[in-house]
Amino acid sequence: MPGFKGQVACKIDDKGRVAVPSKMRQVFNPAANNTVVLLPGPDGCLRLYPSDVWEEVEAGFAAKMTTSDAKQRRALRSFLRYADEQTLDSQGRIRLDATRLGLAGLEEGEQALFLGVLNFVEIWHPDALTEEEAIESPADLYNEVAGDLGLGSLF
Repeated sequence: MPGFKGQVACKIDDKGRVAVPSKMRQVFNPAANNTVVLLPGPDGCLRLYPSDVWEEVEAGFAAKMTTSDAKQRRALRSFLRYADEQTLDSQGRIRLDATRLGLAGLEEGEQALFLGVLNFVEIWHPDALTEEEAIESPADLYNEVAGDLGLGSLF
């Protein structure tokens, strides 16, 4: 499966609905059946996984974690409590309820930024993304991480 990439701004309507950009929907594997899983990301955004990719994530957790370990139970609980499975409507939209809007600092009527991140999509409030990117220059960050992984520099 090709990965998600790029950035697209989409407006959240007054019912909390927002269209998943068509260029990102085109990357969905047909096995996903236009179904996605939304959950909070670690940096103040939301993550959107096509359902087939999410199944792989879940299988990884199930294979490596045990519910007899208290710390692992707390981690799973905190990670999954806000997970929401949705099927895109006929216009390719998802619904961000008040909880999910709040988790990402978004509001109805505002723009949301969709960022492709290989096997998932992040949904950001534009100001929060600007703050996140101010931590370190994207080129420096990429070069450092790529060097650590032995991938070489692009910049």
